[in-house]
Amino acid sequence: MIFLIMIAEIFLLFQMVEALGFLWTLLFCVASAGLGWLVIASTGRNALYAAEASITKRQTPENAVFNTLLVFFGGLLLIVPGPITSLFGLLLVFPLTRPLFRGLVKQWLASRAASGRVFFYNSSTRQGFSDDSNSPFAAPNEASPPIRDVIEVQHKVLPSSDDPGDR
Repeated sequence: MIFLIMIAEIFLLFQMVEALGFLWTLLFCVASAGLGWLVIASTGRNALYAAEASITKRQTPENAVFNTLLVFFGGLLLIVPGPITSLFGLLLVFPLTRPLFRGLVKQWLASRAASGRVFFYNSSTRQGFSDDSNSPFAAPNEASPPIRDVIEVQHKVLPSSDDPGDR
């Protein structure tokens, strides 16, 4: 599948060179890559704000996490030269089309989680990705086998100080 997309990208790039000229095609590729870098650079900061807003409302940051992943992947697609990847990158970055892709990714992950191939787990709350017990992302019941290969991170929140020497 990826090989076919690469062939289509190369074919469309040659078609763009014939229709628009080399310089306009090059400008398209450079502008698309630049936009991709800007999107990726702003994704981390925006993700923190969205997750913090969700947590402040006492909600799981599920949509914030999915949006961050989709925007980041969209930025990566924008960096790859070619009209097909740029189109899909823009669709992932654009806020009005992102919920469609978010739903598709959730369905894909739900089917993988139902088959036991993917599981999201928060070790601090001992819950899965969702608090809903009917959700495929819910925490396993007591009869479930232990999860292997889990990386658990412990953290400590330090009080902020205005004096940089206190840190």
